[in-house]
Amino acid sequence: MKNKKILIVIIIFTLSVLLVIFSLKDYFIIKKNNEKIQYSILSQKIDENGTELVLNDVVPFDWDKLYTFEPYTPKEEIENIIGFKSKYICQKIDESMIQLIFIKDNKVIANICDYPDNLSYALKFYEKGEKNIIENSLESKYNKISKYEKAKFKIYKNKDNNIIYMIRTE
Repeated sequence: MKNKKILIVIIIFTLSVLLVIFSLKDYFIIKKNNEKIQYSILSQKIDENGTELVLNDVVPFDWDKLYTFEPYTPKEEIENIIGFKSKYICQKIDESMIQLIFIKDNKVIANICDYPDNLSYALKFYEKGEKNIIENSLESKYNKISKYEKAKFKIYKNKDNNIIYMIRTE
C-alpha cells in the first residue's frame, strides 16, 4: 500500500512537470526567435548611406505574416485582426515603442514589444498617413506584411544614438 502511494505521488509529480514544460514551450520559442531577429538585424553590414535589403533575408526563422499595430490597440482587437487568440500578444503602450508580431500557421512565433533604446533597432513599415496602412472596421490602424511579398527595407545606423533603423521602401 505504501509503495502504491509513492508511485502515485511520483506519477502526479512527473505529469505536473511535463505539463509545466509543455505550457512553456511556446514561450521559449518566441523568446529564442526574438533574440534571433535582434541578432540578425544588429549584425547586418550597413553602408554609410544605408543598405537595401529584403525582410525575408533578415528574419532568421520561418514565418507567414508580420503585423504591427497603432499604440493603444486593445489586445482583443489585435486578436480579431490576426484571427486567433494568444497569450503572447502584447500591446504598445507608447508611440515610441516597436511592436512586431510574427505569425506562422496561426501561432505567434515572435513578439517584439519594446523601445528602440532597449532593442538597439527600430522597424517602420511607413510613416502615418502613407500607403500600406490598413484601416479596419474597428477603426484601428495596423500594418501587415506577408513573407511572399518580399518586402524591401532600407537599413541605416543613426550615428547619434547607434540605433539601427529599417524603413520599408516598397
